[in-house]
Amino acid sequence: MRHHRGLTDTPEGVKGGAAQLPESVLALCRVHEIDQETVRPWGGRRTGLVLALLLLPAGSAVAAQGEVVKAPLSELITGLPVEKEGPRAGYHRREFKHWVDSDRDGCDTRAEVLLRDAVTAPEITGRCTIAKDTGTWYSWYDDTTQTSKLDVDIDHMVALGEAWDSGARTWTAAEREAYANDLDDPRALLAVHDKSNQSKVDRDPAEWMPPAVAAPCRYITDWVVVKVRWGLSADGREHAAIQRIAAGCDDPEITVVLARSTRVEPSPRQSEFTPAA
Repeated sequence: MRHHRGLTDTPEGVKGGAAQLPESVLALCRVHEIDQETVRPWGGRRTGLVLALLLLPAGSAVAAQGEVVKAPLSELITGLPVEKEGPRAGYHRREFKHWVDSDRDGCDTRAEVLLRDAVTAPEITGRCTIAKDTGTWYSWYDDTTQTSKLDVDIDHMVALGEAWDSGARTWTAAEREAYANDLDDPRALLAVHDKSNQSKVDRDPAEWMPPAVAAPCRYITDWVVVKVRWGLSADGREHAAIQRIAAGCDDPEITVVLARSTRVEPSPRQSEFTPAA
């Protein structure tokens, strides 16, 4: 059985590990062969912390960039940190330098996604100029097909403004640039019908969902993947909407490669913790 640093000591005021662990935590204990008594004192309101720590390697309190997380969708949703989003301040799209040519092949991020997601490959001139009215793109958001790049937007699954509200405001400029140009996970950026993207703007799933009948489960899964991958939080209404929509979907095991190192550790004021009734 594995024991995790930061969870092995019972906080003051919690006697005998009396807190009842949620089923999601118990399931992770079974999957990852973790002693339930190790984490029982940290149940209740610290479920998100427990889930995050259980997904880390033994002895670690840091989710490191490049680490692989595998868990059912429902458990990833349960583990999302839920935090209030205050009034948006200091945000501008220029805070996220985007559409860069990271590999210096002549194709910026927008062009890379257009080429990757094309159903019919477009014609290319010069180093990476996509010829107008060549190629086709299928937008699963609204079940439509576009025949011109001018009708295609590149959507950040979790929009830049939403990312800012969910934690990116504290990131470095380099981290925000990496987020805005994330080609390492195809669920982060995708080519969609411009009308759908412009309808979505920077709204979360409590405020907007793609209209296609077949889209909700894929959309919610990809949304959660990006939030987990980049260590972003969800607000209460957003989290409730994700849970509600996901309840009507299958619960597949999801694999996520973490894009940022995130420190996850218990509050130093352990003595004030009391488990939920």
